[in-house]
Order: sequence, then C-alpha cells, then structure tokens
Amino acid sequence: TVAQPVAAAWGDPLVLRDVSPMDLLGGGRVLDPWATRRKRLDEATREQLQRLSDGMPRERVAAAVGLHPTADFDADDLFVLAGVGDGATMLDALSSAGLVHQLDLPGGGAAWLHCDTFAAIQSRLQRRLDEEHREKPLEQYVERSRIDRYFPEFEPSVFTALLAIFEQRGIVVMHQSSLALAQWNVQLTAKQQALLETLLAEVGGAGLDPPTPSQLAEQLRAPLSEVASMLQVGVDRSELVWLSQDVYLHRKTLAAAREATIEAIEQQGPMTVSEIRSHLATTRRVAIPLCEYYDATGLTRREGDRRRLAGAQPSSSKTP
Repeated sequence: TVAQPVAAAWGDPLVLRDVSPMDLLGGGRVLDPWATRRKRLDEATREQLQRLSDGMPRERVAAAVGLHPTADFDADDLFVLAGVGDGATMLDALSSAGLVHQLDLPGGGAAWLHCDTFAAIQSRLQRRLDEEHREKPLEQYVERSRIDRYFPEFEPSVFTALLAIFEQRGIVVMHQSSLALAQWNVQLTAKQQALLETLLAEVGGAGLDPPTPSQLAEQLRAPLSEVASMLQVGVDRSELVWLSQDVYLHRKTLAAAREATIEAIEQQGPMTVSEIRSHLATTRRVAIPLCEYYDATGLTRREGDRRRLAGAQPSSSKTP
C-alpha cells in the first residue's frame, strides 16, 4: 500500500520499493489504474487484465468496461483506463459489435456495460423475479423496491436504464413502479377464476356506488383475504381500477365517468368535487378519490377548490 495516493494511467511504468530497508521489490506497468483491493482474482478478471496487457485498443477498451461495470466514467476516461484517445468512437464500434451495451441514463448521459456483465445481470434479474413470482403467485407485478435491493452495486439511474433495455427486449414488463417477467401470468384455480368473475360483475353492476371489499366478502360469503387478492388480480389485469382502500371501479364505469366529467367541465367550466359528485350521481366516498385519480392521471388540475381540464387555460377569476 502506498503512503500517498498516486496519479496513474494505463501503461505507466512503476517501481515498488520498500521503505525500510530501502530495497527494490519489483516493477512493471499499470494495467488498471482504478483497481480496488481484491483478496484473489477470479478467472474472468484475469482474462480482462490479460487483454489490457496484450490486447489491441478495441480489446483494451472492452476489458476496461468489463472491469468497472458500475463505474461512473465517460469516453474521455478511456485514455486513463486503456490508453485509447478516441474513446467515444471506440465505444460506438464496440456497441455496434455487441461487445458493450450503452445505457441511456434518465437524466442524460450514458453508461456502458460489457456484454458478459450485461448477460450476468439479466440472468440474476430473471432468477430474482422468478423467485418473487413463486413466493406471491397471485401478484402480477413485483414492486421495484423489492428488486433494487438485490442490485446494490448500481445507482438507481443506471438500473432504470438497464430495465428499459430489458423491457425493449421482451424480458420484463414494467408497470408504474413495478415489474414482472414478460412471460409471467397469474394462474388461477377454477374457484379463484369464478370468484374473480363474480367480483367483476358485482363491481361493474354497481356503477359509481361500488361495494367495499368487506361488503363483497359478506355478500359472497368469502374470506376477505381471498376477495382482496382477486380484486388485486382484477386491477393487475386492467379490469378494475383501485381508487382508495375501499373503492374499486370497473374500467368501463371509470371510462364513462371520465367522459361525463370532461363534457361537464367543458360546458360549465372548473367544478368542485361536490359539483362533480352531483353530476355523476355518486357519493363523496367515490367522488373524492375519483377526482384525485383524475389529477394523478393528468385529466384535471386543481385550481383552488375547483378542477379544470389539465389542457385548458387557467380561468381569470373563480367561478361563483
């Protein structure tokens, strides 16, 4: 271990001396200036270091990317890491050849992963999601927070970019803040399927005055936990929409309410929750979370205690 940090780049000569007594221990040249302490070198790392030692510029760049799969570096850093001046051109060539993968980060910029690292991450992700699906077979999606913790080496922005590529390739399906394996579908028993169909019929038939999960459980003489699970399956399959703890609407009911709300606001101008409730002939139990859903999905925007269509211009004065 050196007493002070040393600035080094790929290919720099080095000499190792002992401090006391002043003996020459050895020498060589720098292969990986960003190396961290390792207990031992695995075979993959040895191969990458060999490419840095003997490889052509293209091989050295690929090796540098492979040795630092989670490092935050740009193309200019490849002069330090691999002795290559035109790093951007080299990365583009490697990306075209499928040896590295470029990740477009959400906030701008890019990161790169070696193809071997990319394949290993894909395999880890598929195994983790498969285990999650098996643990909770009635859930269509897995909260991303449950997956992120198994990939602590990645910054959230880098992992988000990775998931975007996996989705493009048909490996996973993203849904809001959740994800699932693309081939995963909840498998229901005949009894569960019958309960789901009954729940869809009951909620759909009630329109904008849907029964609560507890009321449905009592009405159908079914355990509340089973009713709650099947309601969630209905949400995951986009047959139902969850508005609040006790309010689920059928997608057709919501679509009709949405159109009626748009028409009313276009004709009357910004409306209060009470006015929307009255227009839709529903209750405050439904109207309040419904209006919040409108806001969250970009249909409406609050203006004081009123809501206008999100694409409309703000009114110059409040409606009396």
